[in-house]
Amino acid sequence: LLLNVSSFDDLEAFYRSRFLNDSSRDFETGSMGGYYTFDEMVEELDAIHEEYPNIVGPRFSIGTSIEGRDIWGIKMSDNPTSNEQEPEILYTGLHHAREPMSYMNLFYFMDWLLENYQTDLLAEHLIDNRELWFIPTVNPDGLVYNQSIAPNGGGIQRKNMLATCNNGVDGVDLNRNYSYMWAYDNEGSSPDGCNETYRGTSPFSEPESQNVRDFVQSHNFPIALNYLSLIHISE
Repeated sequence: LLLNVSSFDDLEAFYRSRFLNDSSRDFETGSMGGYYTFDEMVEELDAIHEEYPNIVGPRFSIGTSIEGRDIWGIKMSDNPTSNEQEPEILYTGLHHAREPMSYMNLFYFMDWLLENYQTDLLAEHLIDNRELWFIPTVNPDGLVYNQSIAPNGGGIQRKNMLATCNNGVDGVDLNRNYSYMWAYDNEGSSPDGCNETYRGTSPFSEPESQNVRDFVQSHNFPIALNYLSLIHISE
């Protein structure tokens, strides 16, 4: 979803106009304009483990955020508590806190796999022959901040919650804090701590990206899928 709007107020109004939190959906919705809050996300991870313990492992933390919140993950496989010699796939969401559709998309996918495991050959094949790792919320602090300023949805904090800007928008853009091509130019990312694409002081300067790096290095992922949505706010 690419939005081109002139201000944060316009963006929040647009979000509110699109929220749908009623029975017309075929998937359980959250209280934040239809999206899960951080606590609801954690509860849902626990719920799917409890309902499907044979194919969903218990939630685990890959580390904590700058404000000390756990970055939770879950594993889905036919033997979720065992380390099998199967191809591993990583799914991550919410590097940018104002993009909750990125982690809801992962929950939709997990829900489809679980509901169709016994009846759909593709769902069965993926679970029986892969180790699927899900980290829905890389940026929990930004999510909780958006909940605090817009409990019904529409919060527009993008970055993590590091203090980087006096009288402006704090934080580091976690998606631009990884090492590959870090600081290649000042167009794809910014050295300005007040900019929405501020890349941080160095690669992996932030605990959130460090945790993802360390988790990846402890596994063998031929593929990693990072879910975002695209929002452009013109100056």
